[in-house]
Amino acid sequence: MYPVSEAFLRAVQENTRRYYWTGRITTKGGAVYPFGYEDIVKGSGEIRKK
Repeated sequence: MYPVSEAFLRAVQENTRRYYWTGRITTKGGAVYPFGYEDIVKGSGEIRKK
């Protein structure tokens, strides 16, 4: 193990990860609905209809 500072140990515990979802939904009828990060309510994983 490498010695690290207390500041480093605190920093790695913070919620600093960023990610986003993109994709598309295709219906049986062939309609395509693309979506991106702006269509998803933060923290919910829900997709809002445009």
